[in-house]
Amino acid sequence: MFVPKGTKVYSRGGDEFGLTTGSERRCTMSGCHGVRIYVKWSGDKITMPCSEGLKFLEDESLQIM
Repeated sequence: MFVPKGTKVYSRGGDEFGLTTGSERRCTMSGCHGVRIYVKWSGDKITMPCSEGLKFLEDESLQIM
């Protein structure tokens, strides 16, 4: 799964969003075939949610489930 740099990723509640950095790596959780997507949030915090826990929204952004 490739997600372009700058794609919006909304928090689970939908009240905050971060932007993808363009970096990805394979998820190392046992049995998972997803990809960890690097997301930069306000305050320069970076998280790496797995693509298996994200859903696409109509505007082509993502949201953490």
